[in-house]
Amino acid sequence: MIFSSLCPFSFSAVELLQKDDFQATKGDYCLRTYLWQRLYAYETSCIPSSVFRRHRHPQCNPCKCTAIEDIYFDINDLEVGHTSTSGNYLDLEQPIQRDAYAGIGLSFETDYIVQSHLSASFANAAYACSCLEPGWAGSKHEAFESITITSTEAIGDQISAGDTVTQLFAIRWDLDTMDIAQFIALDTGNIAYEYYNLILKEFPSGEVESFEFDVRVALSTGEVYTDRTAKIFFQP
Repeated sequence: MIFSSLCPFSFSAVELLQKDDFQATKGDYCLRTYLWQRLYAYETSCIPSSVFRRHRHPQCNPCKCTAIEDIYFDINDLEVGHTSTSGNYLDLEQPIQRDAYAGIGLSFETDYIVQSHLSASFANAAYACSCLEPGWAGSKHEAFESITITSTEAIGDQISAGDTVTQLFAIRWDLDTMDIAQFIALDTGNIAYEYYNLILKEFPSGEVESFEFDVRVALSTGEVYTDRTAKIFFQP
């Protein structure tokens, strides 16, 4: 797990909060939830949100949030697009510089699954009280089976049209980044988020005029979703 060097807490204190033998009473959970709130409020890069979400109790509701019934999501489609190093989708109208390109944004379209459940809450970086949103518990049934990226055109010296280029990308979620093949092999459980970043690890060698990719995502349920990015051009 990654913790920011700016966090004003020792690693041992964080480990203590994460102990699995914690007595699961409502009062104890509320106390630990409060401690996690204080950790999370200091610096959002200190504690990944997925870590925080594992340390809450459905009956601990200090922010008086309304009950959330649709806590899970179900994937029904896929949309992909090119992203910039600033984290936004890129403007495709004009050629961009190579160093402005980050990778592919992978966004799932979802429906939410209703299940009676009382929401917990946490403090954001501004110390404000906020509540969880529909789908916060992730997909109820779907896990990644594979992610495949294929180039629709020749790129540089070594990539031909139709080549699989998945190995050129890493997947990023929360504060973690990992090779896609390693991420799939790791078996991280059901899909936790509706959006993931596929980060280009290294720009292909040779003359590169443009990118256009087909992205295929296969799920453990047998569902397969595909989408094609728009074509983006690079400055000489």
